[in-house]
Parts: sequence; C-alpha cells; structure tokens
Amino acid sequence: MKRNYIARRKRGTISTLILLLMVMVVVVGAAFSYDYSHGLVVKESLQNATDAGALAGVMELAKDNPTAVDLTNAELFAKQVAAFNKADNELVTDTNSNTVVNVHVNSVTTPRTVTVTATKNTSTLFARLIGWNTMPVTTTSTASANRGIIQVKSHQLYPMAVSLDYRPENGPQKDISLQETISPGQPFTIVLNPQKSKNSSWLQNWQGKNNPPITLGQDTVTMNGVQASNTKSLSPGDTINVPVVSGGPPFNDARQVVGVIGFQITKINFPLSIEGYIRDPIIIRGVPGLPTITGLTLEGLTFLSQHQPWHVSLTN
Repeated sequence: MKRNYIARRKRGTISTLILLLMVMVVVVGAAFSYDYSHGLVVKESLQNATDAGALAGVMELAKDNPTAVDLTNAELFAKQVAAFNKADNELVTDTNSNTVVNVHVNSVTTPRTVTVTATKNTSTLFARLIGWNTMPVTTTSTASANRGIIQVKSHQLYPMAVSLDYRPENGPQKDISLQETISPGQPFTIVLNPQKSKNSSWLQNWQGKNNPPITLGQDTVTMNGVQASNTKSLSPGDTINVPVVSGGPPFNDARQVVGVIGFQITKINFPLSIEGYIRDPIIIRGVPGLPTITGLTLEGLTFLSQHQPWHVSLTN
C-alpha cells in the first residue's frame, strides 16, 4: 500500500515537472517570437533607410561624366538621406554606437551603382535571459543609374532587319536565336535565304544608310525588300548597325523595331548570308544598362548621341 502511494507520488511529481517544462518551453518560445518579430519590424524600417540612401546617392552618378566631387557627394548624400530615417526609434546613422552604415560607389562599370548596407544591434527583451542582449539586423540596398537608347538618328542603320527571337529550322543558325548570342564578340550569321534557314530580311524603301529616325518600340520597318546587291558594297572588316525585330519568316510585313545591334563582317556569302560577330552598340528596348559606352568607334558614339536621360531605380 505504501509502495503504491510512493509510486503514485513519483508519477505525480514527474507529471508536474513535465508540465512545468512544457510551460517553460511555451514561455521561452513566445519570448523569442516576440524578439524575432521585433527584429522584423526593425529590419523593415532599416530597409526603408538604405533604400532611400541608395537612391539619393546614385542620383549623383546619373550624368555623362561624373567628377570626383560627384563620387564624394554620392557617398555623402547616401548616408545623409539614410540618417533621415529611423529604425527602432533611432536615426540610421554612424553616430549611433549600435549602428554601422557603409556605402559603396561604383562609377566604373555599367550600370553605375550605389550600395548602402546598414547593421543595427537592436535590444532584446527576453533573449537576454540567456545572454543575448542584442540582435544584429542588416539590410542592403543597391540603386542603379542607366542610360537607355530610345531613338536612332537617320543615316545610321543598314537596310536589313534581324529577328531577335527566331530559331531557324536549318542553316548556320539552326536552333539558335540572336538573343541567345547577344554579347560582344559572339559569332553570328545573318541568313537571308533560303526560307527555312533565314533569320533576317532586306528592307523596303531604304537605300544604303538612308534610314529615317527610328524610335525603338514604336516605329516599324517594312520587310521583304529586294536589295541583295547592297552586299557588293560591303567587305570583311566592315561594321554595320542593323535593326532588330521579333518573330520569324515569312518576312513579308511591317514589324516594330525592338532594338539595334552592331555587326562586324568576317565573310560574305552572296546572296545567302553574311558571317561575322556581334559588337557594340547592343540596344534592346526594355533591357536597362545597354549598351556599354566604352570602346566605341566614332560612328558608334554618333549613334549614341541621342538618348534618354539617365534612369535611376532600385535594383536590389
């Protein structure tokens, strides 16, 4: 009888301990959930600060030739604007001992960027019970400045158009579209005949480079012109600027110009195809940051002389 009482008492004690342990787990879990949720709120505020700072800084790079002063201001303004924002009721600035703000300015490669990274050690409420007095919260924002072409001046383009996305069934470009090889130095063949191999077409109403001004994504060109004799004026080593359209053959209609590519000729297979490789300028509407503006010929620079203002946007 006594042994049964002791056994029941032990079982009761164990049950109580298990219950207390479960309560502790729930309380600790709830406590950490509070600190975690608080950290997410701080992170959102911190993200707003770095977003604003990156956008403010990159504005100083949205010009043709940023100076050393512009680069200094890009970093300065990024930090100043970030500091106008609060996270965990404190301004996001290096002057706070528990906040670090770093700014990286890239003015060399395209697109030009300003990246702002902020780390804040925010206080915990319950996690400090196990020694975690603070919890680091970090956000990073990158803003970019791009220059996008919207219009091509007259006397810049050759009277043929190449499809951006069509994969010919046969021929030297079989199953390979322009958009899959559209980087400088990549080999590409402009195929004009036969039908199942062609990815391009001569244009009507143009003679030589007497193109009208072309606004990308708006103006059209009329396909299926008969100007194969123009290839007789071309030679290996020549560079031509070619309009880019969408879709495949038959090329017998009017199509919207979606871009332009530079093409350097290595071989002419009259009248079937022209072999060569892609070079600057590379301009595809809707792809910011193209073309690069270094290493162009005088013709290429002239080509780029009419462009949109610089665009500024958050990219990360």
